[in-house]
Amino acid sequence: MGTTGNKHPLFDKPYLSYFLLLLLVTTVIQFGNIGDVVLAFFLPGYAMMYLFDTVPIAVGIFTGASALLPILIFKLVFTKEFKGLMNPSGVKDGLWLMLPVILLSITGSVVAMTSCGVTTPYGMFIAVLRCIAPGISEEMMFRGLGVSNIMRCAKDEKSILRITMISSILFGLSHMSNIVLGASFEVSLIQCVYAIGVGTVLCAAYLRTGSLLSIITAHALIDLVELIRADYSLSGGVMTGIGTGDWIILISGALGIFWALFLIRKSKRSDIIRVWQDRWGKPNIPPYETETGLQEGEN
Repeated sequence: MGTTGNKHPLFDKPYLSYFLLLLLVTTVIQFGNIGDVVLAFFLPGYAMMYLFDTVPIAVGIFTGASALLPILIFKLVFTKEFKGLMNPSGVKDGLWLMLPVILLSITGSVVAMTSCGVTTPYGMFIAVLRCIAPGISEEMMFRGLGVSNIMRCAKDEKSILRITMISSILFGLSHMSNIVLGASFEVSLIQCVYAIGVGTVLCAAYLRTGSLLSIITAHALIDLVELIRADYSLSGGVMTGIGTGDWIILISGALGIFWALFLIRKSKRSDIIRVWQDRWGKPNIPPYETETGLQEGEN
């Protein structure tokens, strides 16, 4: 695929820029977190959490909204090249591709509700507000801009598998931070493994469709069902124990890895390249290297 058109010295280093973009989004959402902390003082049930039992944090609508700001920076850099991430036409296809993993994960949460119950009357309203934030912010951090830029620079199909693994492992490891929110090491590790599995299928669907909106929707839907569980809602969304439903959720993570590898199998990788050629508005693509030889780029 290769880089064409305008040169962008920093962004033409795809893996370095992936980490820089992740850092940018992480930094920006801290300002949104301030707004959510303020809101948590006035909105019952908004589930304020505390880092090390002292520093207040709350993740909600302001955090989610702030995560969209880096798109403006990205758009300014790639004014004439970039077609954007929020492709609504890809939502249906993306959700269909992720359906087996989404259904199994939701099934686990529903099973867990039979033993732990659901939230207070405020629960559904609060859960809807709070599920939006990780759906947007985490997808922007680990997949959105970074993966998009890597596919702009991709010179061969190996980039597809490489960035799927990198983004998913980092996404999983980020959940180890739940230790400072009160979760045990063992529970955090289990949640990390689950997140890696789900992260792979989210990235695979993103690569197949070029629509970040599809995986934001899937992520928010999974979190919504989790957040109406009484144990999650009362802990601010931090897993504090492992029940039968949670083991089902963990199985969905394992399924996610195998399903994702199927979605980005070799026979689909040339299609993925073409999706991203279109996303980057490249009508005249030079030949790119496939895993079976040299192939002419297409729109």
